[in-house]
Amino acid sequence: MLAQASGPTDERAEPAGSAPPALEADLIGRHFQPAELDVCRAGDITSGWTGEGWRYLASVIDLGSRRVVGWAMADHLRAELVWDALRMAINQRRRSAA
Repeated sequence: MLAQASGPTDERAEPAGSAPPALEADLIGRHFQPAELDVCRAGDITSGWTGEGWRYLASVIDLGSRRVVGWAMADHLRAELVWDALRMAINQRRRSAA
């Protein structure tokens, strides 16, 4: 018999059968193959252990070309990690438009 863990409960839990908030905010309608380049981007954050401790990598890809257009690496998960990756993607777009 497994013992039930006691601890704090989340009083904000969604009612049974409701969709998680992340699914409600699907801005691209799960359409991952746009007809044009540079119209839709997606991002991700991953982590890995190194000899210097945990490192975090934020990446931005253009869904049309499947190319990485921005990335940033840091030893933290603060918002600036994502902003740095987005900034690189924006700067890359400006360079390619010139």
